[in-house]
Amino acid sequence: MNAKSTWEITTSQLDITPTELVWLSGFASRNRTAASTQPLDPEFPLYARAIAIRNKTGHRISLPLVLVSLDVIGFDRHFSKTVHQEVEREFGISRDRLRICATHTHSGPVVGRNLILLVPDDEVEHQKIIRYTESLISAVLKAIRECIGKPYNTVDIYHAEVLIPLATNRRQVAEREFDGFRGTTEDRVPVLWFKKGKKIMGGMFGVAAHATILTSGYRYSGDYPGFAAKQLERKIGGVWFFLAGCGGDQNIYPRGTVSLMKRHGSKLVDGILKTVKERGRRLEPDAAAGDMHVDVRFARRYSGRELSIRARSRNLIERRAADQLHAIGIGEDGKTDSLYPFPLGVWRLGDMRIVFMGGEPTVGYISLLRKAGASWVVGYSQDVMGYVGTAEVIKDGGREGGERAAWYYGLPSAWAVDTERRIVDSAYSILTDLSL
Repeated sequence: MNAKSTWEITTSQLDITPTELVWLSGFASRNRTAASTQPLDPEFPLYARAIAIRNKTGHRISLPLVLVSLDVIGFDRHFSKTVHQEVEREFGISRDRLRICATHTHSGPVVGRNLILLVPDDEVEHQKIIRYTESLISAVLKAIRECIGKPYNTVDIYHAEVLIPLATNRRQVAEREFDGFRGTTEDRVPVLWFKKGKKIMGGMFGVAAHATILTSGYRYSGDYPGFAAKQLERKIGGVWFFLAGCGGDQNIYPRGTVSLMKRHGSKLVDGILKTVKERGRRLEPDAAAGDMHVDVRFARRYSGRELSIRARSRNLIERRAADQLHAIGIGEDGKTDSLYPFPLGVWRLGDMRIVFMGGEPTVGYISLLRKAGASWVVGYSQDVMGYVGTAEVIKDGGREGGERAAWYYGLPSAWAVDTERRIVDSAYSILTDLSL
């Protein structure tokens, strides 16, 4: 007789609000550091949330799948590599079983080299960023240790999707012209929750939209993801994780005030509460994981002369980007790097498949990867190196597909048009090879 399989989870969360006035990330218009070390709303500071999920069959217990959600705009591959190496050394958990995700709040601190070009060349400010990044790595490792070190709870896992119209395609609809038409977008909000008997122990939810409802200001905040997560924790219980979807070209309108942020966040929470109470599909306790780096190409190579021209641009960020590329030797031999290791991973929980992408993927990747077998597509995972447009977005250029977007992230060029094909084909390969 086969032994019964069950799901087991543990969670933890830590306050990661900076204790110094660190430069906020996400808006080039900012010209100074945070105004206070106190978060905008003391009821929801910036958090690192961690969860470990494993399945138990008889006396056999799997290594856990570990997910960490951070209330920051993003982080670079060096950051995640440092965490991965330590977690594998300490717990034997391989890269494919650990996902580090950013909520992409634009009211959080700069982390590492991520969007560092938005920060002036000021040694004092850069040292504060270095200190915060080191403390954040320590906090992530602490959250994982606390999570794995706790007794596990035996739970059932449920999954559902709810339609909540929030996002607008900012490539198609300018904010000043918004009249209710939202363009090509994604209204499906995936929700996962954990139940121990009748008690809900927490869950996960995702929206394909930027966390930019707070469009200005100099206070730390998790924006609508942080507000929604805290509301769910209060109204349902447990720890709730926001997983940013393919929202690279998606904003939520109208925006600009705390009241609007709470209004949109409450709309999200109400839809999730109704879904959790009324429906959901139970997932069988069986899990698998896959992971790879996809070699994606840059669209072109720059010579030293071309970089010198860029260094005289009227655009401050382009000047800083050209100077940075010169400083690391790119362009001196007439060439730039031609490939970038793009992170891509898959988790299967029962028959639900979560695809994790790096960067800021645009909304078109949701339908593309669903056709490849994905149930849920998460962006901003492992390495937030820049916008990742579909072939259509790259061809159109502009904010998410063109050269300027690449330079804001310090990349030497926009992505090649075949980026979409390489990512989608690789995701399909992982799903197929692992029988996911």
